[in-house]
Order: sequence, then structure tokens, then C-alpha cells
Amino acid sequence: MSRASIQALVRAPRKAPKRLRWACSLLLVCLAVFGAGALPQASAAEDFNGEAATAVSVLQSWYNGSTYNSTGWWNSANALEATIDYMMRSGSTTYLSDLTNTYNANHSGNFLNNYYDDEGWWALAWIKAYDLTGDAKYLDQAKTIFSDMTGGWDSTCGGGIWWSKDRTYKNAIANELFLTVAAKLHNRVAGDSTYYNWANQEWNWFKNSGMINSSNLINDGLTSGCANNGQTTWTYNQGVILGGLVEWNAATKDASLLTTAQNIANAVMNSTTLTKNGILTEPCEASGCGGDGPQFKGIFMRYLKVLYDRTLNAGYQTYMQNNAHSVWASDRNASNQLGLKWAGPFDSADAARQSSALDVLNTQVTETQTVDLALGKTATANGTACASSEGPGNAVDGNTTGTKWCQGGSGGQTLTIDLGSAQSVSQLFLYFAGSGGEDPGYNIRDYNIQIGDGTNWTTVVTKWGNIGNVVSHDFNAVTGRYIKMNVTTAQTSTSNLAARLYELKARGSAATSQYEAEYGTLHSLSIESKYSGYTGTGYVAGWNADGQWVDISVNAASAGTYKLTFRYAGGAGNASRYVYVNGAGVVNNLSFPGTGSWSSYSTVTVTGVQLNAGSNTVSLIYNSSNGSTNYLNYDNLTVSQ
Repeated sequence: MSRASIQALVRAPRKAPKRLRWACSLLLVCLAVFGAGALPQASAAEDFNGEAATAVSVLQSWYNGSTYNSTGWWNSANALEATIDYMMRSGSTTYLSDLTNTYNANHSGNFLNNYYDDEGWWALAWIKAYDLTGDAKYLDQAKTIFSDMTGGWDSTCGGGIWWSKDRTYKNAIANELFLTVAAKLHNRVAGDSTYYNWANQEWNWFKNSGMINSSNLINDGLTSGCANNGQTTWTYNQGVILGGLVEWNAATKDASLLTTAQNIANAVMNSTTLTKNGILTEPCEASGCGGDGPQFKGIFMRYLKVLYDRTLNAGYQTYMQNNAHSVWASDRNASNQLGLKWAGPFDSADAARQSSALDVLNTQVTETQTVDLALGKTATANGTACASSEGPGNAVDGNTTGTKWCQGGSGGQTLTIDLGSAQSVSQLFLYFAGSGGEDPGYNIRDYNIQIGDGTNWTTVVTKWGNIGNVVSHDFNAVTGRYIKMNVTTAQTSTSNLAARLYELKARGSAATSQYEAEYGTLHSLSIESKYSGYTGTGYVAGWNADGQWVDISVNAASAGTYKLTFRYAGGAGNASRYVYVNGAGVVNNLSFPGTGSWSSYSTVTVTGVQLNAGSNTVSLIYNSSNGSTNYLNYDNLTVSQ
């Protein structure tokens, strides 16, 4: 714990949660076993994007240009990270100034204080700021903070860092943060071994410390005799570790890390102490949780989303969605302020409560961004690929982690993308070697990007010393048919010299939005990522029977006529589906021609669809009465005028 308001709760003797007497693999089964009542259900038409936008706007009312009024120092780091997550998920740039202002106001003190866990929260916030902006000063700030955190490590209890510089308590949260920051830094710093060694040392110590109890939940810390103290299993102690294990798995490819993470997540969802009627519950809610406890649940949800994105476990998505629904439906006042008890009723408002609730709403924000103008377009290069399977087309196939363009040499490579016609481009996203699990030292280091008509070019990006795995570039809109990336220096590492790019995404200002099918509301369907070529984190699969459909909540800026474009794979041959919009049939039996394999994608477009201003629901349904046939993998929906 970070402050006295919760410290008293931590120190007081408490019973450990009653141990489950049998394993429950599915949340719904567990709730039935324990008689927890019906799980709250989100409406298919619920506008989570709009709810999150409102929640972050209300959170901004507490922002004072440096931190957040009404809450503490460490809470402010989490409020800032929740705001960054919102921007990353929604594509909004509204609150970018918060990053600059917070950094400038506090950088002189390097975000350090007497508590190692407080420092860890700020390190994570600045790593997230770096991921969003590509600005190296934020990553450097996280490195500085982590360097100070290493001073908390000693041999007491065999290792681990102390909670504070007073060195009176070794607890879970400080060490979970230490692991997560170290693993994240390793995955973002080219040629690193230092952060790798710290992460490895921390996890080896933590997993043997005894803090993970026999119910797969993590107690607060260790006794002076270095044993599990049996104190409260706070939700954030179950959350941060999920993020650390997913990040460490990305570095080591050790599958056991994801198994451990899922065991912990499942234990929370099946706990009669931490989950009541399907809603995440903090053990201190009856007493108000002081100043710190209201932050905890959002942190768990933030990292459950990270675990979901890696595992695509549909049970996690259902749990997150139902909690997001409950927050908005049952824990909100007339001013759209969100409280402590997500099952309701609303109690009071502050930045900790608001940002924690924003965290769970963020898990359901559909990635509605301007359509990727480069997706599936023709790409060419000025040299020979490293292998026949690593041609330039891989840079525009929608797969950000599994396929790449690779061309040997220390520099001089050129990748050109033909957009098919002149397009207005204002944003580029580049996915380098590290995004595909390779050594970040292989990330393209120095490059420039031009947009033009093939003869006349405008340079929109010049980058020197890149170390980011995923980098975004925003600029004033430039119109051109071609995007050309010129590599000056291929990589930082001196071995296996080549330019490697997993994906280039180009976005503009057209009234076009793309919605990932896996983030829709699924009815008797599952999510897969088995076959390559999909966008987002996977696709909807297992679809060949009545009672199976997908609802996607679509936001339209104004009422009018729109085009719906469905991206799909039809590896089993021709298929068809019923298209249903806002409670009315649009196409009874839309044909989806076979694509030849499950890794080959195509699109089908429906024109003249009337949408309302604001929220709409687009449903793709298997209905045999209307003639629906065959299996279909549903990747995404693009809405345009």
C-alpha cells in the first residue's frame, strides 16, 4: 500500500479469502456454483466509446496542469495512464498536452519520492506515453526512475525490492511493478541486457517468495520472517502481475508465464471475495477504501485487457464488458461522475474513482480510427527480399506481428506503397522488428518518409535514432498517391543487417471508421488468431449455425447514407449472412464469395445503408431461414460515406 488511508487496512489481521474447493474453468459455471446471481449483461447497442469519452472529459476537470486534484501522487500517474490508454484505443489526440504539461511540471524531481511503488507507477505512465508518441524523452524518464528503483533491492528474504526507502516492508505491489517496468524497458531498448537481467532476477524471486497463495491469488506482502503475511488480496496486486507476465513472455517466449497469468486472472473472476454477481469488488468497499483503494480495480482491468489481447480468452472479454456496463449503468451520478462500487450505488467522486472506472471503460473502446489507407495496396521495394516469404507486400497485409518486409543491407532500402489514387494522409504508424518479437536492435534506426505523385515528393517524416517498436507520426495532411519510406540506417545492431518492417499503416481525414469484429458483442461465437492476415487482435470464428451473430456498435457523426464493408476470410467456400441494422433487415442473404484459404481475405460492401447520428448497431447474423450458409471468419467492419 502507498498511504496511511489504506495502510491501516493492510496491517490489520484479516482472514484470507476462503479457498475454492474445486477448480472452475468458466466464470458462468463458478457463479452458478456459488449462487452469485445473474451476470449483468451489456446491451448490444451500448455506446462504450461515447461513455469513455464522457468519463475522460469529466476526469479532465480534476487535472491541474501538473497532477490531479482530489487524489494523490501515485493516483495521478494512474489517471494519466488511463487517459493515455483512452487516446491509444480511440485514436483521440485531445489530451496530448497533459503529457507535456505533467512532464514539464515535475521532470526536475524525476518523479522520485520515498516509495518505490509510487516510482513504478510513474515509470509505467511514461513508458505508455512513449508508446503513444514515440518521444524518447518519456522513455528516458522511465529509465531514470527504474534506476532509482534498483536501489531498493537487497538480499533480505532472498531478494526483491522494499516497498519504501525506509526498508520496513517487502510487499507484492512494489515487486510486481519492478518486474513490469524492467520487462517493458527491455522490450523497448535495443541491445539491452541490463533490464532483461533485472526482470529475470525479479520473477525468479517473486514466484518463489510465497506471496502467490494456494488459491492463485496474491497476498499483500511478506512478514518480517519472510513468509506470506496472509493479508488482503487487493485487486491491483492481481492486476499488475498480469501485465508483467505478458510483457516478460514477449521477451522470453516462456509459455508458462501466460499460464500463471491466466491462473491468477481466473482466480479473481472465480473468487467470492473479489467478484460478486460478476462485478469486480474491492475488499474495502464497505469502509470506502480511503484515498488509495478506489484506484485498485481499474488497474486490474487495465492489465486483464493486456492479457486478453495476448490470449483472446473470450471469458475475459465478457467479464470486462459486463463490468464496464455496470459502472455506467449503476455507479454514475447526474454529472457523469463514477464512484467506487461498480455494482452501485454511486458514493462520491474524485479523480481516483473516475480514472479507475475509465480503465474498465477503456477495455471496451472500439478501435474506431480512420481507415488504414495502405491496407492491401501494392507495395514495391528497390531490392531483393531477405527471403521469398518476406516481400514488400507483407508491410501492408494488416498483420503487425506475424509477417514482415525484410531487405538486406546497412541502409539505402526504399519501400513504396501505391494507394491506388491520390489520398489525403495525416498519420502513419510503423511496426518495426520489435513488434514482431525480434530483437529491438533490428528496428529501423534512421529513415524519412515522403508522400507524392511519383515525381514530386513532400517529406513528412525524418527520424534519427529510432529505438521504438511501434512508432506513430502525425503531420499536416498531405495529398498523394504514393508513400515512400527511405531507409538511411537499417538498424542499431551490427549483426544480420537488414531493414525490417512488419507493417505501415496510413490514415487520413476521410469520414471512414474501422471496427474490429472481435471487439463486438459475440453471440455463441469465439475469437481466434490461428490464421494470419487479420487486423486487430484476431477474428470471429466458429460460425455455422442459427443463434450465432455479431453486433458492432457504430458511431456516425451525422445521420445519412453510409457504406458497410465487411472484411472476411472464406476458406470453406462461398458463405452468406443476414445483415441487420438498428432493428431492421438490410440484406436478407448477403453473399461472401470463398477466398480459397483461411489466410486469404476479401471484402463485401453494402451501399445505401441509413445510419442515425450517434450510436448504431450493425449485426451480421447466421439465419438459415434467410438462406445463410457455410463457415465464415469475420475480421472487421469499415463504415464510410
